[in-house]
Amino acid sequence: MRQGSKESGSRRGRFRDMLPLDYLEPLTRNQLLSIGSLALALSTFLVILVWVSRGSSSLEDSFTVGAKVNAFLAITLLALNFVLTTRLRLLERAFQGLDRLYKVHKLVGKLVLTFAFLHLLFLVFKQLPSGDVWEYLIPGLEWTATLGILSFVFLFVLLLLTLVFRPPYHLWHMGHRLMFIPLLLATLHSLLAGSDLAKYPVLRFLVIGICVLGLISYIYTLVLYRYLGPRYSAEIIGVSRMEGLTELELRSDPPMGFHAGQFLFVRFPRFVRVHEMFPFSISNAPGEGTIRISAKKAGDFTSDILPTVKKGDKAVIMGPYGKFGERFLAHRKDMIWVAGGIGITPFLSMAKQETKEPTGRRIDLVWSVRDLKDAIYNGDLSNEASANEDLHHHLWLSGERGRLTGSDIESMIGGRDDLRRRVIFLCGPTAMMKGIATQLIHLGAHPRNIIFEDFNLL
Repeated sequence: MRQGSKESGSRRGRFRDMLPLDYLEPLTRNQLLSIGSLALALSTFLVILVWVSRGSSSLEDSFTVGAKVNAFLAITLLALNFVLTTRLRLLERAFQGLDRLYKVHKLVGKLVLTFAFLHLLFLVFKQLPSGDVWEYLIPGLEWTATLGILSFVFLFVLLLLTLVFRPPYHLWHMGHRLMFIPLLLATLHSLLAGSDLAKYPVLRFLVIGICVLGLISYIYTLVLYRYLGPRYSAEIIGVSRMEGLTELELRSDPPMGFHAGQFLFVRFPRFVRVHEMFPFSISNAPGEGTIRISAKKAGDFTSDILPTVKKGDKAVIMGPYGKFGERFLAHRKDMIWVAGGIGITPFLSMAKQETKEPTGRRIDLVWSVRDLKDAIYNGDLSNEASANEDLHHHLWLSGERGRLTGSDIESMIGGRDDLRRRVIFLCGPTAMMKGIATQLIHLGAHPRNIIFEDFNLL
């Protein structure tokens, strides 16, 4: 296939990513199911239930019903999606991990765009017989309709940039800061155009209340989180610069407790122009008195700024977060750990924990890197495997042996029967994890036994 065809196919695939089809993938569907997702769905349909219970005359026309149901779904989910960004401990528990919560957050964004489009479509179909549809399509012809059009356009452009063009992290973060604009415009549009909101006070206050909750959540996330969230002041006590990687050792005050396999967000006040907080897995074991993070040079921050951090620099860390390690601690079955590149970091912490407090379960750790110079922690893992007879370390050099597959993993651990009874943990590039997970499922692994850390915000 020619390069142009590959890029075209890739771009088409990214456009498909804007559709809310995540639930169709068995592996992703398993991660989307949680008490938090159920509560989110019930909260969303509460508005529709209240509207129906009022006995509105709008219920008599099918196009009006379609337009209003989709409008209620869109604005409710748009507001509640801001709540999902607050990183509250309660929400992390309800969604079984912050990485899974962000999967729901991404899906909800796609659903909002879909419902907003369907709302517009039903309005246009309703007006087709009279031909009076242009006010819903052209900004400036009618004030309240223009607010709705602008809200939809803002939302579409921001999701297009995130899901199709995949900008650098700082640009993505900047774009997400503008997400309050579609919510404000949609709220004004609903209040001015919604005859049922004007007619039924309970419905009006419920919709306004949910929108206000979304705006408060936005302010909390943007401004207050860094002061009211799980914040620790820390100092850099060690810096190691390696090929393509920067390793930092921090000491926090007070000491931050964490489980093996968790991650944190970090910011360095010395770099006043960098306001974002970046997520990194913790790569050392609990109880060591320090926190180690290992960052691959993969973007502007990790390539240009992080390597200039010096011993003695101050840092602000928020966390810890993540249920990856808790799932590791909760299971007593034999396991397979599969890491790709820098995805080894949570497994470093988990391997040290397993050596420190052995459980007797067999663990096969498969680490895929391009070549030996990328296998920076190979010595550490070999030492852990030497100290724990139940931990088996397999280094896969893709530059020599080709891309790691599910069949390769099956061969390493001893066959398909063994594969079916194991719990499988994966961490690495998203495409790699999904590809290997799909192959393992075809080989007999059950989707519920596959757990992966996917902290891909984009």
